[in-house]
Amino acid sequence: MMGELIYTPRGDKSNWYAAALYNWQDSDLGGYKYSKVTGHLGWMLKRNVRPFCEFTYDLENKYGQVGLGIVSAF
Repeated sequence: MMGELIYTPRGDKSNWYAAALYNWQDSDLGGYKYSKVTGHLGWMLKRNVRPFCEFTYDLENKYGQVGLGIVSAF
């Protein structure tokens, strides 16, 4: 099961956006059972360039990950 919520304060005219995600999977196989939450912030620098920062927390194994990057498309 997965849920996602995206927030853009000015709709299509927003320069920044935020997203919250929840991902849960249950399985009899040990490596495929997990529950994670993620917070994501992004900025529309240009039409096809978006720097972002996100934090993911694994609820099963009790650890977090931080990601920084740039998304681009040409």
